Amino acid sequence: MTIADIERGKFPMPGKSRNISPAGHAARTKFIKGEYKIRSMLEEELEKMGIGNACHYCMSRENIQNEHLIPRSRGPRSREDDSVVYRMMEDSRNLILACRNCNGAREKGAKGLMKWMAEKNRFPPVFILTRYLKWIEEYCEVKGIMGKSLQEIREQGVRLPFDIDCIPYRSKHYPADPRELRLRAAAGDGAQN
Repeated sequence: MTIADIERGKFPMPGKSRNISPAGHAARTKFIKGEYKIRSMLEEELEKMGIGNACHYCMSRENIQNEHLIPRSRGPRSREDDSVVYRMMEDSRNLILACRNCNGAREKGAKGLMKWMAEKNRFPPVFILTRYLKWIEEYCEVKGIMGKSLQEIREQGVRLPFDIDCIPYRSKHYPADPRELRLRAAAGDGAQN
């Protein structure tokens, strides 16, 4: 296999070559020329879901940045302190998009997601809530505390990077009217969709 073969659209397979589609050829050509931009996993997930590049709290399209559902400031200070949790904090599963106002110190900052949403008297969109709860579940599995009581966790001195008292676990924590549950935020008046 030579560069000329790649440029002609041949793709190396174990033991054989095959032609690729025109779209594949165009992507490969961009990659070879250094013009191909590799997107983050979060961007690819959002594209698949049709959410796009907007704040997941208010749907603003201005000053969009990555938002850590579990703030990094609530995790280990360095990779040496706890390399597994440190990686989890930086993983795309802990990210959504937020505008500077929602993500900044004036708004969410280092507050836990559920505490911040409660202060705003809102319940998070299902998209955000499920990512948040999945992250917490993985964290509890990694730390070996999934089946332990809160008392046992406190006795072990485990520092949780989330507000366990704010996790919705009973129906009283969810909106009374199921129509209030929204998949994601909606554009416009700041209401959720």
